[in-house]
Amino acid sequence: MSAMSNLENLARAIGEDVKEIKEDSELKDREVQERLGSLESRPRVNPENLVTKAELEEKGYLTSHQDLSTYAQKWELYNDIPIKARISALENRPSFDNLTSSQRESLKGENGHSLNANVRIEGSYRNGATSQLNLIADVYYDGTRLTSGYTLDYYYRGFGNNSWGVLRNQTPDANGKFGQWNASQRSGGWFEVRIEVNYRGLRASAFTHLDNVNDGERGATGAPGQNIVNQNGSQALNYWAGTQAQYDALPTKDPNTIYDIFK
Repeated sequence: MSAMSNLENLARAIGEDVKEIKEDSELKDREVQERLGSLESRPRVNPENLVTKAELEEKGYLTSHQDLSTYAQKWELYNDIPIKARISALENRPSFDNLTSSQRESLKGENGHSLNANVRIEGSYRNGATSQLNLIADVYYDGTRLTSGYTLDYYYRGFGNNSWGVLRNQTPDANGKFGQWNASQRSGGWFEVRIEVNYRGLRASAFTHLDNVNDGERGATGAPGQNIVNQNGSQALNYWAGTQAQYDALPTKDPNTIYDIFK
């Protein structure tokens, strides 16, 4: 190989090296430009708007690990265990019927207990006659209805007698019934009952009143339509009842008549 050929090969190799160096330099320069552009495109930060650690601590923010052993836990803030225990004790307490005689005596007149009574008359008093009248007492001790174990004094008057009669130490049955008046014609127009209940050293009383109710005139002597009054205008109304066919056969329909059609 001639000296000229060697020089040409060397020059060609040097040229290729220079080209590679130039291309590599341009590539690295482009990467640097991209990274620089990315940094320059970020939003500017104003140091005056930054909050320091000291400022956070001053406002009560947690800036480092803190011992929480002195803080209350969630279950301590709402602990219903004592309440559940009290409810369970109430639910499981023995009933009065299961107590011994000495235990019952110890509870008589104990402070904090309540005794309430109501009296009612079951039956009717219409047109001077009564149905069978049942006298019922509803007695509650600490909110629980009693079915036994108590007595009452029963006062009554009426049916033409204004003086009180009395039956003492009556023992009602399990439903509270302590007296009965048979169905009969009565006079006087009213009947009253008063009771006084004794239980565990406590006393309670109740009162009720029953009035006679007379029906109005009926038939030909009665004022027609007065038994039904329209609340809107107070005009008297008539009442008609029948089948659909009977209703359809009526020649006219009275606007002041209530029509009750059987299906």
